[in-house]
Amino acid sequence: MSSDRKTGAAGAIALVPALVLGALFSILLLGGSDDAASCNPESGSTSSVSIDPNTVPDTTVSGYGHDQLVNAAHIIQAGKDLELGVRDQTIGIMTAMGESSLTVIDYGDAAGPDSRGLFQQRDNGAWG
Repeated sequence: MSSDRKTGAAGAIALVPALVLGALFSILLLGGSDDAASCNPESGSTSSVSIDPNTVPDTTVSGYGHDQLVNAAHIIQAGKDLELGVRDQTIGIMTAMGESSLTVIDYGDAAGPDSRGLFQQRDNGAWG
């Protein structure tokens, strides 16, 4: 097999998981109905998505590495287990992206020296 063919095959193999994960996250970000945007919890969509964290490919998607994608899958699965809709699962992912870049943080910062985890929750129960 020539060098060009090997490179092409490797690129195709790497592209497939990226496309699958990209499609999943697109569904999460763009999915849902107009009712799901309502403030009335009873009118929201109860459909959710699911992904087994053990099946997340070892790849990078939009700068997020394998461990971060596994953390996103855990958030998605927790939402499904709680019977939350796609909108709620998406909010969970977006919150963790903003708070910790989907990385489990075990140290605080100047604003919250005791903030921990994907959602930067504080041990003492204080807000902020």
